[in-house]
Amino acid sequence: MVKALGVSKNTISLIVDQLVKEGIVLDVGLEEQQGAGRPRKLITIEPRSYISIGLSLTKTKCTYFIMDFFLEVIKKGEISFPSERLAPQIEQIIELAKHLQEKYPDSIGLSIAIPGLVDPDTGIVHESTHSQWKNINIKETLEKVISIPVYILNTVKASALGAIEKLSGSDLSSAFYIRIEDGVGGAFIINNKVHNGISWSAGELGHISVEPDGPLCNCGQKGCLETLISLPVFKKTTMQMNQDLFSDGSLNLEKFSDPIQKVLSQYGMYLGIGMTHIIHLLNPESIIIESPYNQAKVFRESTLFSISSRALTLPYSNTDIQFIQTPYSSAFGAGVHSVLRYEEV
Repeated sequence: MVKALGVSKNTISLIVDQLVKEGIVLDVGLEEQQGAGRPRKLITIEPRSYISIGLSLTKTKCTYFIMDFFLEVIKKGEISFPSERLAPQIEQIIELAKHLQEKYPDSIGLSIAIPGLVDPDTGIVHESTHSQWKNINIKETLEKVISIPVYILNTVKASALGAIEKLSGSDLSSAFYIRIEDGVGGAFIINNKVHNGISWSAGELGHISVEPDGPLCNCGQKGCLETLISLPVFKKTTMQMNQDLFSDGSLNLEKFSDPIQKVLSQYGMYLGIGMTHIIHLLNPESIIIESPYNQAKVFRESTLFSISSRALTLPYSNTDIQFIQTPYSSAFGAGVHSVLRYEEV
């Protein structure tokens, strides 16, 4: 540290002593002595000296996570949006942000995950896929009423940061995250940073065409992944088969018939085609798949077989592919984003 900062050991000691007094750094004892000389003092950051706030928006609610610097959740909750109209929703978000800053005045940042096309630099939500939000600068609006830094990012990209943190402790040099839900989304993470692309749409796996004669997508192509394997498509398919696989709104694949098994096998084949493109084009260290279909063995096996029969052997064998069944909150991922942005300063 002395060499990196270009200051004396005495100056470092004075700085550390001051940080200990302020409660930012904790003195945790002395290092076990290996040889001659004075033992070194061991210190660590006091986790709750830095608080991060993460919010995630849907059409009907706003979820929030309060986390310490080590990403332990201190508190979480949500507020409902009684109205789908834009103005009341923004007013509720403003009031929540003001309340959270008042309760946690020393927060290092407030990040909001929003579904849709989001410019993280300006904070403009160009278009949200689940609401009436269009060309809204929510960052600018919030920074007028609260004094902590405000960050805006896409929901899937926020979830990717949360999943990578939980699964790998941020040790991955690169990872591609796939989320199958109401749509099919993706995010490419390089050294803990989201790669957004020039128009913030990097990772749009859902609009890779995998079936030339498939249904027409709203993007203009036929056979996009989103039109073939998203959860609404699966719900429609199972209803046509008179199969009730949804309990309390969630998908339960503990018991399913042969026709459903064939559907899930087909879904795995389609996803594998898309993932092969990701492996060849981006060559990520890891691919993380978050999907309600992951609970079905036939889906996982079909996905892997589809990739192995198409991908080049070397890049495929060096890609760690993980199927996760527990969804990671995008509000948690937003909180991770605040910490990462603070560390960049």
